[in-house]
Amino acid sequence: MPLQIVSLITPAFALLFACLFSYLWLSDRSKLHILGYATGYAALVLSYVLVVMVFDGKSPGMTIAVSTISWLGAVAIVWGATRRIGVVSPWVGYLAIGVLMALFTTLSAIWSQPRVLMLAQNTGSSLIFALGALLLWSANSARTLDRALIWTMALFAAHGFSRPLQAMLVEHSLESLRFGVSTFQAINVVIIGVLSVLMAMIMLAGVVQDTMQRERAEATIDPLSGLLTRRAFEAEVAATLARGKAEGIPISLIVADIDRFKRINDELGHAVGDMIIRGFGQLIAGNIRPNDIAGRVGGEEFCIVVWNCNAEQAHVLAERIRTETMGLRAINGDTDIIVTASFGVAGFGPGMSYHDVFVQADKALYSCKNGGRNQVCRVDQPDLSALEFAPSNVVPLAR
Repeated sequence: MPLQIVSLITPAFALLFACLFSYLWLSDRSKLHILGYATGYAALVLSYVLVVMVFDGKSPGMTIAVSTISWLGAVAIVWGATRRIGVVSPWVGYLAIGVLMALFTTLSAIWSQPRVLMLAQNTGSSLIFALGALLLWSANSARTLDRALIWTMALFAAHGFSRPLQAMLVEHSLESLRFGVSTFQAINVVIIGVLSVLMAMIMLAGVVQDTMQRERAEATIDPLSGLLTRRAFEAEVAATLARGKAEGIPISLIVADIDRFKRINDELGHAVGDMIIRGFGQLIAGNIRPNDIAGRVGGEEFCIVVWNCNAEQAHVLAERIRTETMGLRAINGDTDIIVTASFGVAGFGPGMSYHDVFVQADKALYSCKNGGRNQVCRVDQPDLSALEFAPSNVVPLAR
């Protein structure tokens, strides 16, 4: 009886985590990977309860049932873990392991080989966890929690594979794999319990981390353009300017404004306007480098801080974006407008703040607006009293 009580520790913790993951999934049903965790731990509870309460090691049918439930639980957990990081689950591999395990246990039952049945019981879920560790490892994630989960699954698999050998070396019999019959098995139950709790804690920490990152992203990323919000952009700029000053790196600023955006909203509707904002944001994101910073700082106004580039080089980037912008079309019924944008470019000079350069780039932008729009204008001198504009070739706004 004491050993059976020890054997109940693992399903008790598994039930706790199954309920917790179920609650988290019910709170946000779009997170299907959490449902996988809940299903996996619910299966773990069921398999352990059957083993402790019913299983006697002599019933082939019960062995097959317990093995199948354990396999399903492992598949659910691995599927949830791989789905969370975007790895496609190899369902063929899962099914192949399940079919082989079922065939193995069925033949063992027909040939009346209870020891082989016990081996099968320890193999199916171990193979799944080994496959899961390989899948997560192949994703090459740098996140500490993902790496910890890889090692935990690998330990789960290694322990499952080695249990029969341990039983033969320590107890000289596979009968010790039955629950509640030996101290060896009680120790194994504790090890499995520790590993299952550790794995659940890692996955729970991953859920919390994902939630925090999503909330942080919602606070810093403009949902329409996909670029930084104004507050987040200015915070990033401050850090970048400090780094650039310390390292002596040239930095430039591009201010962009979609031409006649109010007319697009008025004539074609806000849905089309939102589509243009989204497309323009994607266009900017696709043209900048990892060290550059881009944000939506107003309704149709955007800013780009260009790292390690002077104003002339930033002008080339702005011109490329301007040209590609004309590939965006605002269409609603018979109305078809080619979208254009105007750009002001200025470089950061010694002692200049973000506000100082923004004022220059913004004045250059409005010089483009007054000069016919769809241009790039550059401030060649970082001096508010001596602005010199270098406009690009003008392409009229088409309709």
